[in-house]
Amino acid sequence: MGVPSDKRAGVEEILTYLPYFETVEEDMISRVVTQELEEDGSMPVDTIMYRNPILGFIEDAYVANILEPKYIEIMNAEAQGEIELEVLVYALPQASYQLTMSVLTCIIRQEQFAPGLWGLATKEGWFLKILQRLEVLLEEDD
Repeated sequence: MGVPSDKRAGVEEILTYLPYFETVEEDMISRVVTQELEEDGSMPVDTIMYRNPILGFIEDAYVANILEPKYIEIMNAEAQGEIELEVLVYALPQASYQLTMSVLTCIIRQEQFAPGLWGLATKEGWFLKILQRLEVLLEEDD
């Protein structure tokens, strides 16, 4: 089974980012901004500032309402309790739509707990692999 009919438009929307992820160069992903030392002596903090179109890609995934709310349960079931994101990413060529969207959702949502994950997913080609799988799943319904 490919992409559910109610999710097709959203998947088609994020697939427009495929050319970007095929050609992105590392220096165009993000930049690190270091805050100044505060007057109270607290340490400066590094903040990752992502560039467009990564921010547009993430926003479009949310707006299109295609993210998988039960991503942890789905990944647990598929991985039989051994969730290692990188392993799931490399298993995507055989993944179902639900697992593919679970991996995407995990990467998107986990950025808040693991700053830099979007950058890693871009550099390592994880977003590209997800989009390529979605493209195949979309074609299965044609």
